[in-house]
Amino acid sequence: MSFPERLRQARRARGLTLRELAKAMNTRPATISQLERGRNAATSDTLLKLARTLGVSIDWLLGTWDDWDPGEVKEPEGQGNEQKAAAAPEA
Repeated sequence: MSFPERLRQARRARGLTLRELAKAMNTRPATISQLERGRNAATSDTLLKLARTLGVSIDWLLGTWDDWDPGEVKEPEGQGNEQKAAAAPEA
């Protein structure tokens, strides 16, 4: 599977629209659309933002690692962890 296909699969697995993903990454929806259609290549900074936002690895996005189940959506780094920590009982 190609990078554009993996990007689209991960975005849809998270239930995000192009606009929502673009907003989370502080970019334009057209940028995400171009990446998903293979019109533009992602920079290393963009790959890192995509991976963190979508809860996948850069290796998976690039197709060098297949160990991700689209049904297994990981919580992006820095999002939701504060709530989990607050809800955990203190020992």
